Amino acid sequence: MKFDDVRLDSLREIINVGGGHAATSLAVLTGKRIEMAIPDVKLLDYQKLFTDLIGADQVVDAVYNQIEGDLTGVFLFVVSHETSDLLAQFMTGSRDVSLEIQQSALNELGNIIANSFLCAVGDLVGLNVQANVPTLMHDVFGALITSTYMELEQYDEQILVIRNEFKYAQQNLDASLFFIPASGNLEKMFDAIGL
Repeated sequence: MKFDDVRLDSLREIINVGGGHAATSLAVLTGKRIEMAIPDVKLLDYQKLFTDLIGADQVVDAVYNQIEGDLTGVFLFVVSHETSDLLAQFMTGSRDVSLEIQQSALNELGNIIANSFLCAVGDLVGLNVQANVPTLMHDVFGALITSTYMELEQYDEQILVIRNEFKYAQQNLDASLFFIPASGNLEKMFDAIGL
């Protein structure tokens, strides 16, 4: 698929709307003012993904959601362990949170964020899209993202990265959303909006 400037700008705007809804959900769930950075939509060489975004060997927690409906793919909410701790504290109102509660809170948070994002994107492009039951994963980022792209049969040397980042109290939260449509699904989205 070719990505000219018009398509990339349109995709960036769609992701901006979805990410804005996700940031609002995150703020409501945590009771904190959460802001979103400008969405990152770009083509990267596969290895550059790890140098530009998150190191391949960085251990992360991720909520993995299969995307179902008119579009298919995967939605990942990826956070560092420290951010996972912080979000669990925000949600529970306690600094002393067990690992089980932290994992449950992160899984629920990721699920709500995914569905907020996907509902907004679906409404904007006129397609029915929702997230399946979430799975919480703990792994190095390289293994997690590589297996996800392979699962979706995306083997190109360049990959399209669609990512949102969040801020709390003027500092970046080490939290990112990755929207990874299955092969051919971006065409469906572009067709739906007349591009």
